Amino acid sequence: MSGFWSSETMFQRLPSLVEPFNTSRIKHCAYELSLGQEAHITNTSDRSDSTRLTTTLQNDRVLIPPGQFALLLTEEYVKIPDDALGFISIRSGSKLRGLVNVSGFHIDPGYKGKLIFSVFNAATTEIIISRGERMFMLWYCNLDNQTTDLYSGDYQYRDKILDKEIMNLQGPTYNPTSLAERVRILEEWRSSRRRWKDMWQNFSLSLVARIVILILGLAIPFVVGAFFF
Repeated sequence: MSGFWSSETMFQRLPSLVEPFNTSRIKHCAYELSLGQEAHITNTSDRSDSTRLTTTLQNDRVLIPPGQFALLLTEEYVKIPDDALGFISIRSGSKLRGLVNVSGFHIDPGYKGKLIFSVFNAATTEIIISRGERMFMLWYCNLDNQTTDLYSGDYQYRDKILDKEIMNLQGPTYNPTSLAERVRILEEWRSSRRRWKDMWQNFSLSLVARIVILILGLAIPFVVGAFFF
């Protein structure tokens, strides 16, 4: 019979499907996953290299600047049996901070490995995440029957973020925050350009006036002399 697993079913089945398993992580028919030892964020400049953050200690933190993307690896290694699908999301507390999940939302039957979340910071301030922090939600849903159509792709037995995934983060990021900063810089440049233009115009007029006065000053004696003689 298809349907989402209850908390009771999770208590029975998850000890063999989630590692490390902690009964306190089962909440309201979902399992809470945490941030693991590796994370990568997009760079905040226009350089083509990405910024790599690899955390190894329990109190390490990942800082995601506003308007930037990040790849986050879970601490847990999960398995999806041949009679179920997995569904994933970000906890509501993280969503309220401005973190948006832009990766997939399901896990295929037969998958084994850590999970990767692609996220975007839609807030106006940086988001700080500590290793071990409960960040993600995992649900299991029964299929109507066991399937032999199991996952066997490149991400099977994942235990790290792959190089090709990191490469996708390279290059400048164009988002509302970066565009607003570009507009601000452009406005400052235009304002500075106007100030220089006004200064140059005033200087030019002053220079022309001085030249005219000088010419008149030199010409008047000759004109006066020619008049009397």
